[in-house]
Amino acid sequence: MKTKHQNDTLIVYLKNPKDWKIVQQYGIYRIRSWIKHPPEILENRSVKTIAFYLPSIFGKKKYSIRHYAKVNKISIAPRYECCPDEPKNKRSMSKYYKIDIEEPQRLKEPIFHFRAAKKKLSRREMILFPTTSEKLHTAKEFNFLFNGSQLEEKMWNILIAKGIYPEREWPVKIDKNRHYYLDFAIFCREGYFCIEIDGQHHLEKEQVMYDNDRTNHTNLKGWKTYRFYSKDLTSGTISNTIDQVTEAIQERYGLDTEGGLFPDAVPSLSSSPQLSMFSEAHLDFLNLRKHIKERFEKD
Repeated sequence: MKTKHQNDTLIVYLKNPKDWKIVQQYGIYRIRSWIKHPPEILENRSVKTIAFYLPSIFGKKKYSIRHYAKVNKISIAPRYECCPDEPKNKRSMSKYYKIDIEEPQRLKEPIFHFRAAKKKLSRREMILFPTTSEKLHTAKEFNFLFNGSQLEEKMWNILIAKGIYPEREWPVKIDKNRHYYLDFAIFCREGYFCIEIDGQHHLEKEQVMYDNDRTNHTNLKGWKTYRFYSKDLTSGTISNTIDQVTEAIQERYGLDTEGGLFPDAVPSLSSSPQLSMFSEAHLDFLNLRKHIKERFEKD
C-alpha cells in the first residue's frame, strides 16, 4: 500500500569513525551493491538526502542520528573509489552503491533510538530504511522516522494518542539467514507482542501462507501476533481493535514503563524502582528528547 508522503530520504548506518572521515573528507558514503531487498529509492536513484545513524562505537554520540547530507549522485563503483585512502586489497574491486554527497549538516536536535541501547542492534538488524525529509526534521525519536503504509501510519497515530508507544519495524532474528521486521512491537512488564497491519493483498492465498509461516516462526521467539486489516481501523471498529490491544497489555501486567517508551525499570537509591532512564517517564516528547540526550551524553 502506498505511503501518504513520498520517501526521499534514506537513513544509513555509519559503521565506524573511519567511514565518517570518508564522508567528511571526500563526500562519499557507500552501500554494498549485493544487499538483499535494497530500498526502492536507492535502486531507482531517487534518494535526495541521507542521514547517519551512529552505533555504540561513537561513544557519547551513540544510538543517535545527528547529521544529514544532500545527495548529488548515486552510481555503482568499485570499493577503491569509495574508500580513496584504503590500500588495495582483495575487496578493492567489490561493487558498491557510491553516494556522492554535499557537506554534512547538523540536525537541530539528535534523534535517539534508546531501545537500541538495550538490545545493541547490529548493522544487519538496523534497517536501511527510507523516510521523508519532513520526518527527518520533525522526528521526536527514532520511531517517528518510519513512513509506513497509510494503514500503518493510521495505527501509529492511534496508538500514540492512546499513550501506547511501540517500536516500529522491530527486528526479530529467526536463524542465521532470516530476519523479520515487526510493524509494531509492544514491550510489557511480563512479555511482549506485536501488531501487524495488513492491506487486502494479505487475504490472498499465497500471502496468507507466508503470513502463517512468519507467525509460526515469531511465535517460537515469544512474539504473539495480533493481525489487523483495513476493516479493523474504521470509525466503527477501531474501538474494538484498541480494546484488544489494551487487553493484551493488561494480560502482560502493563507496559514495561509508563508510556511504554523505555527499557526495563532499573533500581534506584530508594526501595521503589525508578522507571527506566529517569523517573519523568510521562514527559512530553520535547522534554523527553532533552532528557534522553543528557542521559546518553553522561555515559
